Amino acid sequence: MDPEEIKKAQEIFDLLDKNNSESLHVQELGKALRGMGLAPSEAHIKDFMEKCEKDPNNCISLEEFRKIYKECKNISTFSNEEVVQQIRRLDPRNTGFIVASELKELLITGDEALTPYEADLIIADFCTEASEQINLNAFIDALLSNK
Repeated sequence: MDPEEIKKAQEIFDLLDKNNSESLHVQELGKALRGMGLAPSEAHIKDFMEKCEKDPNNCISLEEFRKIYKECKNISTFSNEEVVQQIRRLDPRNTGFIVASELKELLITGDEALTPYEADLIIADFCTEASEQINLNAFIDALLSNK
């Protein structure tokens, strides 16, 4: 870890260590890793929680958190290009538009699926009830600007 990451890890750890016990409950691991700018899947977080060194209270030390952070940082995630390719597959005729119901199906299936309600909230920003069509480039631009 570089000095900036070490400092940030300490800050995140201290922020989540509400009782100043110099330990963090494993249930806070996802929050801590996301605070460090990572986006691990729930499956990865669960895996880290199971295999990390915990005390009898299911808490980890700052040192253990740093180890997990380094391991998590090395996990390959989807690149922007891979995400864009997956979404573009919904427009096989290259019309520049995708069908909202097909996008919803993509969003609610898979390893990190959204709930139907969450998918509807996202889709509502890009189409009206009168139109099932979503401008593909507008959706991709918005997605990548939030990533």
